[in-house]
Amino acid sequence: AKDDLVAACFRRSFGIAGEAQRQARTLPGTERNRIISAVAGLIRFQLGAEGPLLRASVLSSMPHAYQVEIISQSERMSRQFGAMIADAIADGSIRPVDPAIAGALVHAAVNVASDSRDLTFAAEPDIVDRLVRAIFSGLDSA
Repeated sequence: AKDDLVAACFRRSFGIAGEAQRQARTLPGTERNRIISAVAGLIRFQLGAEGPLLRASVLSSMPHAYQVEIISQSERMSRQFGAMIADAIADGSIRPVDPAIAGALVHAAVNVASDSRDLTFAAEPDIVDRLVRAIFSGLDSA
């Protein structure tokens, strides 16, 4: 059924995002560099041929049970970004902020990055770096 297909697409999207976070956690360097790596990879995916990730805008047309599952997974993804931010605060690579709020903002920024696909500047070679800088400019330590 259509709802099952949409739910499967959401699960795939969350799987891709979770894998980006897991891979980033294995990288050397600061936690800030790790989260930036995860976000850059996800934005690259959002703008690439295989993207974008499925967005919550289709959620309202789905049955309640699916909505609960998808919202729960989305909140989990935001918490995982928040945990990475908390680790970056602890190592001094991100200034002290509320990790839960910052994690939700980073997650939202990754989701909305797909809107850039239709803009003329999306084809510019430095677009991912520009978007990542915009997302993290308020989190820089010092």
